[in-house]
Amino acid sequence: MAEQPLRPLIVGTAGHIDHGKTSLVKALTGINTDRLKEEQKRGITIELGFAQLTTERFSFGIVDVPGHERFVKSMVSGAGGVDLVMLIIAADEGVMPQTREHLDICQLLDVRAGIVVLTKCDLVEDDWRELVTADIAQLLQSTFLAGAPILPCSANTGAGIAAIAPALEAQAEKIDDKRRDLGARLPFDRVFSIKGFGTVVTGTLQTGRLSIGEPIVILPNGLTCEIKRLQVHGEQVETATAGQRTAVNLPGIAKEALSRGEVAVSPNSMTATSMLEVELKLLAHAPALKADSKLQFHLGTAHTRASCLLLSGKRLEPGQSALAQLRLERPIGARVDDHFILRGFAKLENHGTTIGGGRVIRISTRRLRRRDVEAIALLEQLAVAENATRLQLEIRACGGIVSRSELNFRLPWSSQELEQRIAELVGKQALFAVAARDQLVDAPRFAALRDQVLQVVTEHHTAQPTALGIPRAELRSRLRVDEAVADSVIATLVEQDALVVDGQTCYLPTHQSRLRSDLQPILQALRSTLEQAALAPPLVTDLPQSIGLPAERVEAALRLLVDAGEVYRVGKLCFFRSAVDDLERRLRQHFSEHETIDAAGFKQLVGQSRKFAIPLAEFFDARRITVRRGDLRRLVG
Repeated sequence: MAEQPLRPLIVGTAGHIDHGKTSLVKALTGINTDRLKEEQKRGITIELGFAQLTTERFSFGIVDVPGHERFVKSMVSGAGGVDLVMLIIAADEGVMPQTREHLDICQLLDVRAGIVVLTKCDLVEDDWRELVTADIAQLLQSTFLAGAPILPCSANTGAGIAAIAPALEAQAEKIDDKRRDLGARLPFDRVFSIKGFGTVVTGTLQTGRLSIGEPIVILPNGLTCEIKRLQVHGEQVETATAGQRTAVNLPGIAKEALSRGEVAVSPNSMTATSMLEVELKLLAHAPALKADSKLQFHLGTAHTRASCLLLSGKRLEPGQSALAQLRLERPIGARVDDHFILRGFAKLENHGTTIGGGRVIRISTRRLRRRDVEAIALLEQLAVAENATRLQLEIRACGGIVSRSELNFRLPWSSQELEQRIAELVGKQALFAVAARDQLVDAPRFAALRDQVLQVVTEHHTAQPTALGIPRAELRSRLRVDEAVADSVIATLVEQDALVVDGQTCYLPTHQSRLRSDLQPILQALRSTLEQAALAPPLVTDLPQSIGLPAERVEAALRLLVDAGEVYRVGKLCFFRSAVDDLERRLRQHFSEHETIDAAGFKQLVGQSRKFAIPLAEFFDARRITVRRGDLRRLVG
């Protein structure tokens, strides 16, 4: 029986400065994650550090984060995408400011499992340790770590270290594998170059897979390339999967063109945006938030300034939640359901501490205002929607029409799950697929477009009662949607016998009948005139005078005869069909005895002057009955 591959997961450390995070990681893995000279000199973590812990069933990539309040920005970058957290608290100091802030950050980023490690236990008495443990348990009561194991240990003596890996394994069993089905997503936390290899980026692969030779897109700058080399924890691999610390060699892209905070993704799986509609939660100890506050925004390894527009009310009180639109100073790569952190500016908001965070509900398509009642109401539904209704709500939020490719980054599902949900709605006729443009139209918008088509055609009949109908091109333009969508709506109405399309003319079924009834005397007069004229009819412009009726009504009747196939219109002349059909019969009889016919022979066959013979000869050419070669014509085929 083949060995099961180790399941990769990311473990993040969290905790106050000097509580022993780096020492603990070294005791667990043998790796000193403080790789910078300044870190080793000062004895504090400044940048993210990385190590690997392998157990019987898991390969844990450990992200060691800074604990100092000045480096919380780096801590947030490391906390994004972690599966489990090790909240590290020193027994001799207990809960401290960054303990609380790091816990808040993990909570806001939707980390759902982890353990607490009580370090430096060799420095305290048992009674003190029990007091600190009780204090920690109280702190965790209303958090995702409520009931999590609190493991006493000492990196100095090694006591308790052996219990940590099994505890991580037990918590890891709670993490699902669903994110591996999504498109690849690798936020950069380091960008550098290696002589002979070129640009290399590293990060935690949060979703999907990366493989050598596959194309990737860099957001937000839109650069593309194929992956040349991959490493996971320093080892060359063909494929990296979600939950692994990954280094990617990007050929043809200069190091200077990339920066920390950018993200490598599978093509068409994510987008870059500078506006997000979000569900925002303010921490209980944060200051109140005004309606148009300026804040620091963190998502993954990216951070930028943001304007926060509250969509209801002018103030958000501590501990409360609200819907908001965030307008970012620069675009970032983001997806629906991403979790983010908001921090205040030092000079404005409580010394730059974390004040809240939340979840992305929509990638914005336009600037919202508090008076946009319908859009906000739809956003409220999206914020609480189950998967069964989320697709319909998102398409409605896009105006009822959206492309499949756009839905890939508007919904937090794999492409397979998205296609399955689309198929279900199409089967129920809650959604209409327009294959020509790969677009989707929801049922309310499709019904509205059907009504609009009928209204436009009806108005055209009222305005031009003697015209057979409205040109298809004009009808499409009046709908103001993609041409393929318009054609799909028109085709549906034709199938329902609610609309007739004759060539490029669209009309209501009742209109042709009414028009024929109204024009019946003129139709009879035209039939009689043209039948008698045979192959020598008057010019179209002379017909009204010939039958003594108004030109507009004669032209309308003539169009009906042409559309019905009773009359052939050839340039400025109209020929009665029976006369032309008789000429075609005689022409074919000629070709049964002769290979060609010249102009004189055709004129003789017509029995009329060149004024009539030339248009008729060109008419047969156009219908592919004859083909002209020089001065002669031959029968086609």
